[in-house]
Amino acid sequence: MRKSIVLIFLSLMTVVGLPIVSYAELPDKKAYAYEWQNYTKKILLKLLPNDLVVAEEIGIVILEDQTVDAFGDYEYNRIRITRGMINMLTSESELAFVLTHEYAHIMLKHQEITGDYSSPPDYELWKKQELEADKEACKIITIHYNPCALVGFLKRLSDPNTFPPAARNLARVRSANRLAVARSYCHPK
Repeated sequence: MRKSIVLIFLSLMTVVGLPIVSYAELPDKKAYAYEWQNYTKKILLKLLPNDLVVAEEIGIVILEDQTVDAFGDYEYNRIRITRGMINMLTSESELAFVLTHEYAHIMLKHQEITGDYSSPPDYELWKKQELEADKEACKIITIHYNPCALVGFLKRLSDPNTFPPAARNLARVRSANRLAVARSYCHPK
């Protein structure tokens, strides 16, 4: 009930055009990795006020790779974000979603599923873990951000040109599932 009231309020705020949070400008896309690491750490600490010790212990790594991706690494307790993902971000709320999604993988102790993008070795497990992480991320970000803002970001992620050819079909499936989760938090039943 409380979740529905909060989400209805957030949706109304969006329709009326009132900001949910002050949208800080993202650092320059070409900023040094340490600047992005510091910025993402501040966002993570803001998102997890009840888990400051946990949030403080999570390492942030910026990978100088143009692939659009991010990873929550349970084994090493760190979040890795590629420069390609950073280049795709247009708002702090999008970064918050990426961070909380990857944090959820760590919190839920998901195992990293390796393999090429065209077909992970255990597709069903991968799909289950991604949906779990998306749901947890949406729960966390609704405290500070409007989940409706994610819909545009997730649509951009589903653009076939965003990913290498081998990853496109899998990316479409992943993005469709993510859109469904984001929309369920944006427009609760």
